[in-house]
Amino acid sequence: MSRVFVTLPLPPPGVDMLKDRFEVTMMEAEGMPPETLKRHIAEADPVGIVGMVNVPITDEIMAAAPHLRVVANYAVGYNNVDVAAATRRGVLVTNTQHVGPLFGCASRHPGSRVRATRPVRPAR
Repeated sequence: MSRVFVTLPLPPPGVDMLKDRFEVTMMEAEGMPPETLKRHIAEADPVGIVGMVNVPITDEIMAAAPHLRVVANYAVGYNNVDVAAATRRGVLVTNTQHVGPLFGCASRHPGSRVRATRPVRPAR
């Protein structure tokens, strides 16, 4: 079975979907020294890495995973990924649209969505 390395605790629906298809190694990697992260990734030898923008995925990190095919950020951006190195290695880089503070707040507060298009007057 192919392996996926997850650098953050994912909510159950997401991690369950991964576990249905992959052997999943999940650990909190924020603040982890690069050499330690590289060692864990080399041990897992994943085809995919799922992370957030607070964990850099550098050329050296990707080199530790010879079977790596995709880096998926659980975030809107991907500025933590060395995209040029990923491209050279044939690794797909993706991100997650519709997550983050703007969507999260607007999805929970309907007034915020309305206010973005027109003024909302206070009740009298």
